[in-house]
Amino acid sequence: MAGVNKERAARYWASVKADPHNIDAWTTAWYTANTMLKDRVLARRILDEAKAKNPDSLEIAWTEARFVYQGGKGDVAAAMRLLDEARATGADTPVVGEIEARLR
Repeated sequence: MAGVNKERAARYWASVKADPHNIDAWTTAWYTANTMLKDRVLARRILDEAKAKNPDSLEIAWTEARFVYQGGKGDVAAAMRLLDEARATGADTPVVGEIEARLR
């Protein structure tokens, strides 16, 4: 199974390199690294590059908040700060509110 997941990760990485504004490819690459490969270093690298290429993406902000939150085992306050930063950039406030509700 690990070989299949590494192959998937390579395909997603190729997808984001081909179209750096494909948010779905970034979030799927992050999910593969974080959840399937359990490689938090790679997952962080993916998020950092996704944010650099798509600084106004609320979906990337939400994904980063999920990464920091780690299903309740992480830093809830830091996750909320990330969402506050997204709101400060002018992101769609109702969507940010919906994301905050998921984190509570």
